Amino acid sequence: AGVASGSIKVVTKDGSEDITSDDYGPKIPDFIANSISRPGLCLISPNKGALSSSVSYQGINLYSGQAYFGNYQSNVQGLDSNFSHPSGLSGTAATPNIRSGESGSFVVNNISGNQERSNYLKFVKEADPNDGPFIISFSPAQGTAGQYVTITGSGFGGAQGSSHVYFASAEANYSFPPV
Repeated sequence: AGVASGSIKVVTKDGSEDITSDDYGPKIPDFIANSISRPGLCLISPNKGALSSSVSYQGINLYSGQAYFGNYQSNVQGLDSNFSHPSGLSGTAATPNIRSGESGSFVVNNISGNQERSNYLKFVKEADPNDGPFIISFSPAQGTAGQYVTITGSGFGGAQGSSHVYFASAEANYSFPPV
């Protein structure tokens, strides 16, 4: 049981196999063995939940880690991450305010002075009771009064004028030209 640089091969118990360097399926670059120690997840339970629901993590190198929900490019820090078990094999976090639907979760840990990310596992954010508005992003990030700002998200209401938008305590102007 070890690791070496090169192709990865999976062989089933009936002898069927696939290798990352063959002509069956996509060509995938070779695995490169190195000495970097990373956190690793083998289980999150449950793998679905609503806002603030507790999620348990099992894996390796998790001690003092921080849970995130989403993927490596777009994620939200888990609530109340607790990876304090001395073995580094387990921890917990609560589901943050993320969009309902399929997502993922992973753990970031400082190992030998480097922020290392674990693999991520599937997580489904369940709809919260009375699911209200949810802002994902807005653009541009700065501007003057009267400038259009695009707010992306969900749960804003089904008709123009059914919700209100505020910049700090100042309500936005909703005068749009006819379409």
